[in-house]
Amino acid sequence: MELLQELQIFAKEYDVPIVEEEVRDCLAMFLRIQQPKRLLELGTAIGYSAIFFATLLPEVEIITIERDDAMAFKAKENIKKAGLTERITLLHGDAKELLPTLDGFFDAIFMDAAKGQYNAFFTLLEPLWKPGGVLYADDVYFHGMLHDKEKYHKRKVTIVKRLRQYLQMIQETEGYESIVLPVGDGLAVTRKED
Repeated sequence: MELLQELQIFAKEYDVPIVEEEVRDCLAMFLRIQQPKRLLELGTAIGYSAIFFATLLPEVEIITIERDDAMAFKAKENIKKAGLTERITLLHGDAKELLPTLDGFFDAIFMDAAKGQYNAFFTLLEPLWKPGGVLYADDVYFHGMLHDKEKYHKRKVTIVKRLRQYLQMIQETEGYESIVLPVGDGLAVTRKED
């Protein structure tokens, strides 16, 4: 889709964080296998991944959440431009406030929002997460800071600590199975058991 290429160029030019190609391709394979009916995304940015998912899965209904005003405005424009307003619902606001207002189950969840909030999001997502469904959490290595002391910034100590806790939690919480894949900046894949 030509629009997706335009969005990639825009993201690079304006330093907008979108899903890396390697991660996108990995997600595409998982989602083709999974064939979710409802997908929830935390962190819309300019709408790139939501549009990609809707293009990849012609039957999927997507709800995507974006907190930033400018990003939400741009995403809304891009979703309209893609002709996907019937299948992608953009919610503008804080995910921690919006998640408790959602109804129904999601069989796929893509989390690419505030990395320091992944633990809190996990708890809020639990009642919305369909048994057998999968949560994909992007950038869990946080610019390599989880493993490389050379890249570590003291200003980011809280985020790094919380991401370590998140990775430990998804491995140890009963009723879930997880794997962390070394693609992009780390992709954690967690399946809720049936």
